[in-house]
Amino acid sequence: MTTFFPRLNLPVISTTLALSIRGRATVLNSLILSKLWHVLRVVTVPLSFFRRLRSIMSKFIQYRSFPPISLGTFCQPIRLGGLGVLDPQVQQAALQLRWLRPLVRSPLSPSGLVPPWFSYVLRLDSSSADPLVPLIFPSLRSSHQRDFDSPLATLLAAIDLLPHNFSDVVVNLPTCLSLPLSYLTTAQPDHPPFPSAWRDLRVSDAYEVDPSFGVLAQRPLHRILRRPIVLHRFFERLYTRSLVLHPVLYRATIPPAICAIQFPSLDMPSGTAVDVRPFLTALVPGIPWHRLSTQSFRLLCNFHSKSARPISPTLVPRQLRRFWSFPLPHGARNVWFRALHKNIPCCSRLDSRIPTAFPDPSCALCSHPLDNQTHFLFQCPVKLSVWSSIWTLYFAQTATPTVLLSGLQSFTFPPCTDSSLSAASIFGCTLLAIWRHHWLFIFDHVPFISSAAFSTASSLLDRLKSELALDFPPL
Repeated sequence: MTTFFPRLNLPVISTTLALSIRGRATVLNSLILSKLWHVLRVVTVPLSFFRRLRSIMSKFIQYRSFPPISLGTFCQPIRLGGLGVLDPQVQQAALQLRWLRPLVRSPLSPSGLVPPWFSYVLRLDSSSADPLVPLIFPSLRSSHQRDFDSPLATLLAAIDLLPHNFSDVVVNLPTCLSLPLSYLTTAQPDHPPFPSAWRDLRVSDAYEVDPSFGVLAQRPLHRILRRPIVLHRFFERLYTRSLVLHPVLYRATIPPAICAIQFPSLDMPSGTAVDVRPFLTALVPGIPWHRLSTQSFRLLCNFHSKSARPISPTLVPRQLRRFWSFPLPHGARNVWFRALHKNIPCCSRLDSRIPTAFPDPSCALCSHPLDNQTHFLFQCPVKLSVWSSIWTLYFAQTATPTVLLSGLQSFTFPPCTDSSLSAASIFGCTLLAIWRHHWLFIFDHVPFISSAAFSTASSLLDRLKSELALDFPPL
């Protein structure tokens, strides 16, 4: 693994200039990251490895682009506005399905060569005879299982990436008693969290079965066998509502008849054996484990939901498929994609990101006091003049910022007078021409002349028309 980064930093990044942003994502997934998957399936690597790799991935996709779009956005599925880039940490977790599926199907005697060994190691240092218990609940893992060099490290990390939403899980009383108390209580906002020193406590330390009502009841003080002082503080926090019971434990303290009335959609389980399979099912809602694919696993992981920035206004998958099918030059699609994610480097955005380097949020061309994305693309008078000329020529209509913004965000265009070109192609080529002439003015001090930008847009359209004629010659 130590030789991977030097090879990855070869001039491969500089060779991507002719690719669209989606083409770079395809190259990244299929030609570069694919070298890693076999190794990551069986080798544990530190988080620093993934951080460094993500940095290189981001630079590869956004070569010479600023401000950058978060890698989390690129890792979102294409139907959600991303590029479907495979995050190496999530992909490593998804590859563990090769061992997880047989282990989940038959925890004590899984099929295959490796899963039986995993089952044995999970039970070796655990107080539970069921290997699924430490698999699901991190606090029930031994110190050896938590070690970085543990043979279980990648397997446990894969389970930890799945969303642990157990609000609708219902288990029998013996199962509830066997679970960690820290997992079945929640600290209220603005109150101290569940103390780490209490994390060794089980529900059975604080509660016992009341056979009269078939519920869990608080243990009387004289029947508390472990850490009575700590449990006294725990119950005090419950009474003051700085801690609240998780729905799983709350339902276990309600008589079954009342619980069935309050939660009619939930099946109340019975039995005397510990059974954590309802938690396992909740990890992958709606998908049986034996049908869980690596793609489904990646979609379940909300690993990048916080860093991902959704497209606003929201586009449905059908609209995004249209966007990727538009016949456009690569540069035009790149600019349009950045505009959809509101990531155009207009002066107001640069001023908010790097005020010391860009202290002035006004437009460099017309001195408008606020150069936001809409002004940068459409409202600046010299740029609107280019749009007006194009719109008059190809649509026989007047271009307004509102009409142009609708075309950018929802792909709504008037009928085109030239049947050999699509409206999206005309819009994209004009967008690219304005983009190029803007940066010629910024970096090379070439005056932004509307007629020159119009000529560039026309040249781009003529070239695109010729390329389309080669791909789809007339019959």
